Amino acid sequence: MKTIILYGLVILFFVAGIFHFITPNFYKGVMPSVFPNKPFFIMMSGIVEILLAIFLIFEKTRARAALFTFVLLVLFLITVHGIKTMELYQDYDKSATQFWLNLIRIPIQFLLLYACLIFINQPKLDETN
Repeated sequence: MKTIILYGLVILFFVAGIFHFITPNFYKGVMPSVFPNKPFFIMMSGIVEILLAIFLIFEKTRARAALFTFVLLVLFLITVHGIKTMELYQDYDKSATQFWLNLIRIPIQFLLLYACLIFINQPKLDETN
């Protein structure tokens, strides 16, 4: 099961990182308005997500990559999900659908945080750990 969780994380973050370059306008809409220079942050977070996905693959770097992924997810939870959800709520008449989609993504963030915790504490894939 740990193997499935690990490669799920790897694929998710690698693909999400790539999509920062393919569809940057999507990520502009996701970012809260308080961010200056959104294209820079979009590209940097894409690079970070790709690198973390790669570092999660290798056992020697897995625990640290899981820790940094955890930190990144907490930052996303606060900024993208927290601040953006409040912005969408303030303009609810125009953005009700986006508001609810953003709200639904919050529990998913907690599942991803839990998955990272698994590999921070036990980076080996040996299921007996």
